[in-house]
Formats: sequence, structure tokens, C-alpha cells
Amino acid sequence: MRKSIALFAFLTVLGFAAPRAAVAGPISFNVVGITDPTLTASILMNYDPLLALLSFNVTNTSTQYNPALTGFAFNAPAGVTGISNFTSSPTGWKYSFSSNGINTPGQFGYFDAAALTGPNFNGGKPNLGIAIGQTVNFGFTLTGSNLASLNTASFYNVLSSGQNSQPFIARFQRVGEFGQGSNVAIPGATPVPEPTSLVLTGIALAGLAAKRRRSKRSA
Repeated sequence: MRKSIALFAFLTVLGFAAPRAAVAGPISFNVVGITDPTLTASILMNYDPLLALLSFNVTNTSTQYNPALTGFAFNAPAGVTGISNFTSSPTGWKYSFSSNGINTPGQFGYFDAAALTGPNFNGGKPNLGIAIGQTVNFGFTLTGSNLASLNTASFYNVLSSGQNSQPFIARFQRVGEFGQGSNVAIPGATPVPEPTSLVLTGIALAGLAAKRRRSKRSA
């Protein structure tokens, strides 16, 4: 009994103990240029079900020349019908929402939503884009039904419609040595859950191991 109370107190300090619906935390992943591996960006994606707010922290981590990330697109699960508010820091970006209606170059399918610096995903303005080493924050307040039941994985696990489907795609402009050309980048590695999720997973595995040890001793 004392061990149970102590464990409860420990989890309360960490903020895990109160019974509540499971909510996945942020997901981080990298994108890599499809024909140029020096074009990269790191993405931190998070959904807040209480605010129906999907946010992105996007950092241009490219390592060559002077490319600018000028747009990105993602997908939305069933029930999401639109975007009521969009924010970016710095300003100059805009959003687009069209269920399975946003075409992207490279035959990676049609996406549901995008952040843009130009009139569409194929265009883009490098001077408004994310420069190497720069991080820009974006927020999409969503409309629709059952939004409180979604989590970050609900968005990352939805793929674009069509061939070579992807959960996310980024657009780079000014990619060449002389500022010419463009390219797109797609996720290049398994997404990583944020630290809180890792701690919870560790606690769950430790509990299973303890249960197995008790089962062996009682056999």
C-alpha cells in the first residue's frame, strides 16, 4: 500500500497521475530533399485538442548554398473541415485548406492543408521563406467535428491521396549555387515522440516487467 502511495505521489509531481484521456504529445521529424540531401528541415508538430490548435515549429537545417523553405503541406483526419485562424511568426505567410485538393510537385499526392509564401505550393517567395538556421512558428486553429478526440498522431498518420503518399512535404526555393531552382523534401526518418511520451512508455514497460517477475515467483 505504501509503495502504491509513493508511486502515485511521484507520478503526481511529474504530472502524470491524474486519470485522463490519453493525449499524444508533440512529434518531431526531419525532411530531406528528394534529389538533394543537403536540403533539410526539422519539424516539431503538436496538436492541442482543447484549443483545436495544430502548431508547427519549422527550422531550415540545410547545409549548402542559400535555400529558403517557402511552403509546407500536411493532411487532416476525417472531421476536420477547415481553418478558422492562422498565425505565423514572422508574418507574410498564408494558409490554404482544400480536402485532398492541394497538389504538390514530384507526384507526392494531394494534401489537405498548407502554409504558403506564394499563390500556391508550386510557387513561393524566398524573401519571405525560412532561411538556413531560422525557425518559424505556425498555428492552425481548426474547425470541424470530434476535434477534442484527436492528437498529434491523428494528423501525422494521415497520408496524401494518390501515389507516393506522404504525411508532410516541404517546398524549397533558391536551392542552387547561383540562387536558381527549387525542390521538395519529404520525411526521411521515423518520427520521434517528445520526451514525456518516452517517459510514459518507459514506466509502462517497467510495469510489465514487474508483473512478469511476480508471475514467475508465484508459479
